[in-house]
Amino acid sequence: MISIVMDGLDVKEGVTIRDFDVLYSHCFSGYLKRGWNNISIDQTAAGGFRFEEVLVGLPKFLTIFLCSCKPVLVSVHFEFSAASSSKIMQASRARLFKEYKEVHKEKAVDPDIQLVCDDSNIYKWTALIKGPSETPYEGGVFQLAFSIPEQYPLLPPQVRFLTKIFHPNVHFKTGEICLDILKNAWSPAWTLQSVCRAIIALMAHPEPDSPLNCDSGNLLRSGDVRGYRSMARMYTRLAAMPKKG
Repeated sequence: MISIVMDGLDVKEGVTIRDFDVLYSHCFSGYLKRGWNNISIDQTAAGGFRFEEVLVGLPKFLTIFLCSCKPVLVSVHFEFSAASSSKIMQASRARLFKEYKEVHKEKAVDPDIQLVCDDSNIYKWTALIKGPSETPYEGGVFQLAFSIPEQYPLLPPQVRFLTKIFHPNVHFKTGEICLDILKNAWSPAWTLQSVCRAIIALMAHPEPDSPLNCDSGNLLRSGDVRGYRSMARMYTRLAAMPKKG
């Protein structure tokens, strides 16, 4: 099975047909977005398709079944609905407002996370997370930036560290985070709060086999845990420790 991130199957508004070169029998799946609500498929090249209701008021999940054991060209025809696109945004904003209320309730429950929504843009958030205990990040406070797509929660937020951190799965210059739930393992069940918890867990349990910071990953892969912890602790002190006085 091949999963592809579909934004109306990556079709721009105004384009009604998208062709896919398919080498063998596969199953394509993804969420319909940007208001693509009516779809037909050339039955000579594909076995059919199926819609599934995931959440009321949000786009349906589309699966395309291909029934060929030789290379085929699949033509998918789209009909765009501006009204559907508007509903997606309304549902997205409603979900974010709900999370905003939940965040205020959970402040006392989860003191290690402080999520703040931008006053003028509900699709922009920041978070302060405390470094997990018994790690080189303990005592540090790290700032995250959230950029949330209008199709949220069908698409994951883009999250990056604003605070410098020495970690195998965080790009040292850009703050980009390598975390499966922010990519192919995303589910609408995740919230911004639970994303923060997952990032804290990643800080405590790095994955050196998929590094964005090769220097940090190489230290762990070579077994130099002491060297990794020393470097991570140094940058925590330099960049993440609250200033005294």
